[in-house]
Amino acid sequence: MSAAVEEVGEGGILKRYQLLTPALITALLIAFFVLVPIVFFGVSALASIQSPLRIEAPKGFSSQEKKNQ
Repeated sequence: MSAAVEEVGEGGILKRYQLLTPALITALLIAFFVLVPIVFFGVSALASIQSPLRIEAPKGFSSQEKKNQ
C-alpha cells in the first residue's frame, strides 16, 4: 500500500502549477478595464432615468367639456 501513496511536492501550489497563464491575465485585464466600466456606465445610466410621479392633465383641459364636431 505504500506504493500507492503520492509524495507531496515541496513548495506551495504556486510553485507546482502555473495558475496565472498569459491567456488568463489577458482575460482579466479585458474584464476589469473594458467590461466593468461599460457595465457601471450602463447601470448608472439606467439608475438616472426619472419618471414623473403622476401624470397631470394639460392646463386648460376639462374632461367635463363636450366636444363640438
